Amino acid sequence: MHAYRDSMRDGMNNPVIQYVAILYPGKTVNYTAGLTAVRAYPNEDEKLGMTLIEVLKMEINR
Repeated sequence: MHAYRDSMRDGMNNPVIQYVAILYPGKTVNYTAGLTAVRAYPNEDEKLGMTLIEVLKMEINR
């Protein structure tokens, strides 16, 4: 994830991505500021929605 985030640059070699998250079948983990793995299981869409809201609130307030 971080390699993908860090490789995205503009013409002046400045980073253009501030936040990267993946959905995967495991617990939600915040690795560093701007890098998160979010728990996602089939049939748990309400829980995923709540988690995404919290992750986005955290990033917006950062």
